[in-house]
Amino acid sequence: MEVRGWFMNPFTWLFIALLSVDAVRELMGLSSIMGMW
Repeated sequence: MEVRGWFMNPFTWLFIALLSVDAVRELMGLSSIMGMW
């Protein structure tokens, strides 16, 4: 697999952004649930 081509692929960055947003959303949900306890 060509690392440079993978690194320059905009879809890769889109995928990473979606993953990070989902992770942040889960963390926010967990913190809000823990805050309710």
